[in-house]
Amino acid sequence: MTKHELKEIFRSVVFEEFENIPVKDEKRESIFSKNFIKKMDKLIASTKKKSWRFINTAYKKVAIIVLILSLLFTSSLTIEAVRTPVFDFVVRIYETCRQYIFPDNDQNVTRITYQYQFENVPDGFFEVSSIKYDMVIESIYEDESGNTLYLTQSIAEKSDYSLDNERGTVCSYGINGHKTDIYISESDRVMVAIWVENGYLLEVFYDNLIDINDFKEIIQLIQ
Repeated sequence: MTKHELKEIFRSVVFEEFENIPVKDEKRESIFSKNFIKKMDKLIASTKKKSWRFINTAYKKVAIIVLILSLLFTSSLTIEAVRTPVFDFVVRIYETCRQYIFPDNDQNVTRITYQYQFENVPDGFFEVSSIKYDMVIESIYEDESGNTLYLTQSIAEKSDYSLDNERGTVCSYGINGHKTDIYISESDRVMVAIWVENGYLLEVFYDNLIDINDFKEIIQLIQ
């Protein structure tokens, strides 16, 4: 993927997000939830710059955040630790969800030609069903307690994916050399891991709560 293509992705995201922001002379009533303001203030505080305390409107804050994104993008072209995740996916964070955007992949993947599988099926689990299509493969595993494990593979650039911010939390880890987002919902008692590898979006869904290190070990079994 070229530098120009990456810039176009960021431009399209920014334009779409802020196309409805009123122009200078336009008056519009806007009500922001306490949760939104709290998250915005937390982001602002994290910069540790005194000048931020004078940015007292949501629209001014949004403008500064856009500037920060552009600076991060410039840095990501030169710093390996930041650059690698950008090639995998872009994340839009809303109050209620995280939406994932997948850039066009350099592998020109249009159909699944390699199937990712467990090198060894996790202890106690056995495969109960599997569906295979040109653009998606899903395998389902169960154990004797009725816990279910799903492994789904699809083409990243053709995928639309989001996670609920209100019912769970997301943390990022480096697993098998790839940035992996793990979602945990205590209320729904589910764990989900997603990452991009060789142009494919991979998802592991587990319908129970287990230790995070045990969940990482399950992910590490996939090849």
